Amino acid sequence: MSVPGLMLHLKLTMRTSKASLKQIADELHFADQSALTRYFKTHAGVTPQQFRL
Repeated sequence: MSVPGLMLHLKLTMRTSKASLKQIADELHFADQSALTRYFKTHAGVTPQQFRL
């Protein structure tokens, strides 16, 4: 999946799902929650936790 496509999917999932970041990381085949957080912060400029607020 391309970066824009993956970021769109991540943002939609985080806005519409109550799944934990660990669950989302597992679903999208990230190594762990930390890897998802680093990827998201690099491409969105904020952490997933900040995005969800």
